[in-house]
Amino acid sequence: MTSVLPVPIAFELPDGWRSVPPAEVGSPDTAFVALHPGSRDGFTANISLTGDTREDGADLDVLADESASRLAEQAVAVKVGRRERTGVAAAGSLTQALGVRVRTGATVTDLAQVQSFLAMADLAGSRRRAVLTAVLTATPSQLVDLLADFQAFLASIRPEPPASPHPAPSPNPPTPPGHAVPPRPSAPPGHTAQPGHTAQPRPAPRQDHRPGPPPVHGAAPGAWRPDHGYVGRHRRGE
Repeated sequence: MTSVLPVPIAFELPDGWRSVPPAEVGSPDTAFVALHPGSRDGFTANISLTGDTREDGADLDVLADESASRLAEQAVAVKVGRRERTGVAAAGSLTQALGVRVRTGATVTDLAQVQSFLAMADLAGSRRRAVLTAVLTATPSQLVDLLADFQAFLASIRPEPPASPHPAPSPNPPTPPGHAVPPRPSAPPGHTAQPGHTAQPRPAPRQDHRPGPPPVHGAAPGAWRPDHGYVGRHRRGE
């Protein structure tokens, strides 16, 4: 996992959540972290977002197993619960629930995690895929109130197309060097504009806009293009 997402995305935080620099909460390898300051039970619920690219064709279940194994290396105990899957293997999503027991000093805390994996196939047709992983971590009682927020966060994740490398042509192209702009024709001698009427501008010459290369689109659900890394643009919650 890296601190920069492999695809450009945009998303929105539900009200009551606040984004923080990942390094400030001890997660420098995470692309995005949001906290829920209103959390109780001695634990601040959080949402994290990471991304990676895979070229091994691993199934989403394999990725979920790997995530649970990494978590087990740091926790006292991890129990994998229910899994739900949508889409196809190369471009779909998988969500799994986990029970996690962690120890901080002499204190043992039971937490709940909901992990969602979103795979996007490479538009170039290779086996490479971008995988986004969004995780909600909370106590079991917090999860009851915050699961809907996490689902709204997931639903808001959308591709953000990069700026087009082919800007639209100017409506008034500059005059080529050595060419004078022809003067507008004046009214014939002895003719004046009628009261209540304004002079109509001469129609602009027809432009011959030849079609350029097709526009480059950002990652769409189930498809992506390996552009520059990107940390998602988002709207901050209240």
